[in-house]
Amino acid sequence: MTHCYMTFTILKRRLAHYLRTPIHNLVSPQTDVSLLCWVRSVRKHKDIIFVDLSDGLSSHRLQAVIHASLWDPKKAPISAGCSVRISGDLVQSPGQNQQLELVTKELDLVGECDAAKYPFRPRKTYNIDLERNFQHLRPRMEKYAAVHRVRNRLTQAAHAYFQELDFCQIQTPILTTNDCEGAGETFLVNHIDDLKPTSPSPPTPPSSLEKVAPKSPAPPPTYFPSQCHLTVSSQLHLEALVHSISRVYTIQSAFRAENALSRKHLCEFTMLEVELVTESVDTIVSITEELIKRMWLSVREMEDFKTLGEDWRDAVDTALAKTFVRISYDDAVKELQGKQLTHPLTWGCDFKVEHENLLLEFSQGRPLVITHFPAKIKPFYMATKDGEHGRLAECFDLLLPVGGEVVGGSMREMDRDKLLESIQQASIKGLEWYVELREFGSVPHGGFGLGVDRLLQYFTNTHNIKETVPFPRWQKHCQA
Repeated sequence: MTHCYMTFTILKRRLAHYLRTPIHNLVSPQTDVSLLCWVRSVRKHKDIIFVDLSDGLSSHRLQAVIHASLWDPKKAPISAGCSVRISGDLVQSPGQNQQLELVTKELDLVGECDAAKYPFRPRKTYNIDLERNFQHLRPRMEKYAAVHRVRNRLTQAAHAYFQELDFCQIQTPILTTNDCEGAGETFLVNHIDDLKPTSPSPPTPPSSLEKVAPKSPAPPPTYFPSQCHLTVSSQLHLEALVHSISRVYTIQSAFRAENALSRKHLCEFTMLEVELVTESVDTIVSITEELIKRMWLSVREMEDFKTLGEDWRDAVDTALAKTFVRISYDDAVKELQGKQLTHPLTWGCDFKVEHENLLLEFSQGRPLVITHFPAKIKPFYMATKDGEHGRLAECFDLLLPVGGEVVGGSMREMDRDKLLESIQQASIKGLEWYVELREFGSVPHGGFGLGVDRLLQYFTNTHNIKETVPFPRWQKHCQA
């Protein structure tokens, strides 16, 4: 153990030698500081050039003071967006906007950035559609970099939370034969050869000395022996694992070919999905609540909120300070039936955006957990119980401001015959393996799926989910 620790320490020192100190860790005067970073803005004043530097690792910037004699005016100009190799001494700054500044000794332009062609300029705002047209360049804008750093911290917090509770992270497949939600909104996967038109070649008459080669069997119609999709959820595979490891989770992409162009939908999105052995949906709700509060505490002090909006941070603090509001589907319907609705609501209907917004007004902006929906509007895998108006699913949805429905969870049906009946009623094929899980040592279990992008949308008060991911994919849009 001692030898391993010493080896790790040596490697860490070696890495520190090669990896330059992040700008946010430069907190005291020192000599011979060397940086490889980007120029965010340039201000020229007589013989002095003031440059704001960033390495993108935080929202912190470092002002560099460059004497004009260090730069040959015949060379390409130093402009916003270019990258530089710069070294000098870090000293106390006489300016009011920063404590330290870099007095430059050496400067090299590494990567030019033609200001006339570069689409984004410092301190300017742009139409959101223009920004989306440059998905490969917009991460350089400070607001997008800030969102991605918050996302990174969120997922780190989720991993830490589940590891503390002895959950095991599982890598579930992207390619699957299952449609977990049973809605048919899946992307079909084909091998490229399956898409090529086939034209039979004319037969070549054999010579008298040649043998006719036997015909090879026709290739299968697809690369896989059965129809294959991009996964819409990891849940079913996690259920297979939870029958061996009693607490499991995954964080990965999911794909749904929804005909939805709203500000809350993407075709490719990130899901945090959890399965655990438990006998109560209340336990699952409590884990969800504690997880979200832990994730918020992990990011709320980040400097990036100076870019994203500190006032909104106070609103989230207030919303998460108390226990989440819980209400049954029956009571939610009664609450809505007393309102003036554009979309009338009767028992057994799912909630629309209008209904969700009114229910969030009822909860006064606090997270709202709605439990026990009618079984007929929920997927086949949910456990059910009798209700006043019909069968109810042992489930819940979590609504948040801005993001809408962020979490959905339930107890899973443990009884083989009931599950098989639900699958047959939904006319879903290919789930024999899933039913078989109930035949060998099945156990009460449940779980939930959390939309990471929507949670990030709420935490950062980002109006449209397309601005929470680096390369958003939605209907008729797939760039880069």
